[in-house]
Amino acid sequence: VGYLWPTLHTNYMKYVQKCDKCQRHANLHVMLSKHLHLISTLWSFHKWGVNILNPFPIAHKQLKFLIVVVDYFSKWIEVNVGN
Repeated sequence: VGYLWPTLHTNYMKYVQKCDKCQRHANLHVMLSKHLHLISTLWSFHKWGVNILNPFPIAHKQLKFLIVVVDYFSKWIEVNVGN
């Protein structure tokens, strides 16, 4: 099921600006300590990004970790779970 709401962005911006709780508890915007830069590669599988997210609450099969691997050239993503 899809919906078309052309003014969604404008509507929620107006709502958040008028909402007292949204203004008091919103995330503060801070300047990054370093400048961001583009990571470029010459070919696929030349440079990878690896992120390990943990710990998660113990769930089915006692899996606690999430490993995310990204190939910077093709933007291919692999995700694995581990204990």
